[in-house]
Amino acid sequence: MSGGGSQACGLCPDGDAPPAELASPAVDVGGWAAGVLRGYEVPGWLAVFPRRHVESVDALTGAEAEELGGALRSVTAAVRAATSCEKVYAVTFGERLPHFHVLVMAVPADLPAELRGAALIGGKDRLRDPAAALEVAEHLRFR
Repeated sequence: MSGGGSQACGLCPDGDAPPAELASPAVDVGGWAAGVLRGYEVPGWLAVFPRRHVESVDALTGAEAEELGGALRSVTAAVRAATSCEKVYAVTFGERLPHFHVLVMAVPADLPAELRGAALIGGKDRLRDPAAALEVAEHLRFR
């Protein structure tokens, strides 16, 4: 699929309704969108995704691929400004949600050693704080 929304895709809008997989409103970031994914409400974790349905990075247009770097830079800067994170990871998977997206993940300085690196994604339930995650996401609106 490469056109508009898809009923099976939770990041494509359904008419005027916001994407079903977002726990926060989508924010425009340089032609891309960003928001907090449902189930991933960790402070400083945001999904960055194209506004049209694309399932893999190689399906992006040249313009979308060029815009992605700027969008990731903007979201990362917002996350750093809103948190006391030590690092910011950017990862993409794609099995659970069939829409290409990059998950930007703040890494707090006090993160336990067992949650560092690739283990961070598995620690999401321990780190969930929906109110704080939405508060960090609000920083995108003002950047």
